[in-house]
Amino acid sequence: MTDNTLNTHPPPGQAGKSNGDNSPIPDIRSPFLLLICLIVIITGGSYFVFQKLQRNETRNIEHNLAAIANLKADQINSWIEQNTKNAEVVSKGSLLADRMGNWLKQGAPPGMEELWLGNRIEFIRQHYSYRELALLESMTSLA
Repeated sequence: MTDNTLNTHPPPGQAGKSNGDNSPIPDIRSPFLLLICLIVIITGGSYFVFQKLQRNETRNIEHNLAAIANLKADQINSWIEQNTKNAEVVSKGSLLADRMGNWLKQGAPPGMEELWLGNRIEFIRQHYSYRELALLESMTSLA
């Protein structure tokens, strides 16, 4: 007599092939392996993209900081140069304002004083690289 009961377990050597109805038994390991491979590939790719972006951003920041440092150094050098010129102008004898004040009080200066004032004005013009230098008296009223 033949036993017509349905055997739910495949015979030895047939595991994962079919269940007796010739329909395949789903192998659950295959989707999990595929999922794990996808996760590893996506994670690895994301890591490398992140590293590249981080290096690029670091380079950009370093470039910007170097540009700021160069700009600041140029500003400091310009400030030092300007103050050195100011110190040189001030260190050359008496103050121009005092002599100009005497000129305004006493009228036109005598020959040597006039020559000194002219030389002093020319020195200031050249020292600061001015094209022209003019002295204006603010207290004079035009009537």
